Amino acid sequence: MPQRAYGDAVGIIDETSYPKKGKQTPGVKRQHCGATGKKDNCTVTVHLAYAAPQGFRVLLDGELFLPEDWSADRERCREAGIPEDMVYRPK
Repeated sequence: MPQRAYGDAVGIIDETSYPKKGKQTPGVKRQHCGATGKKDNCTVTVHLAYAAPQGFRVLLDGELFLPEDWSADRERCREAGIPEDMVYRPK
């Protein structure tokens, strides 16, 4: 089978938001929620994908976006099972 060149392939960084209620879901905060189109209680995850024009695409990784106030409250993070090394990083 011949090797194919994917010179026009790109890496894609994108976020997905999920509406959530309550205060115990890891990372939940009142913030812009793309799923509802408004500021709402939600969690946000950030994903890295790879896509080539020939139709090949794959999701490489995904991670919770940890809001700054969550990152500052390490006790809350421990209770929610968030690892100590996960901290707020601006988008």
